[in-house]
Amino acid sequence: MVKGNRPRLPASEPGVSAPLDDDAFEQLMARLGPFETRPHIAVAVSGGSDSLCLALLAARWAGRREGRVTAVA
Repeated sequence: MVKGNRPRLPASEPGVSAPLDDDAFEQLMARLGPFETRPHIAVAVSGGSDSLCLALLAARWAGRREGRVTAVA
């Protein structure tokens, strides 16, 4: 398990998911690393809004590192 501070996510109402911005996603990904300089990661997608959002966030994250994402259905 990775030690450290948990990312601060925007507050939301109980039972409602808070928006996840690039900074919060960056913090979550840092807990999963380390990653290579130009990461190539796979993201499983079902076509639902949650998995498509994950794929888009991951693509933005990887793009900032000159990496790429492969979506797997």
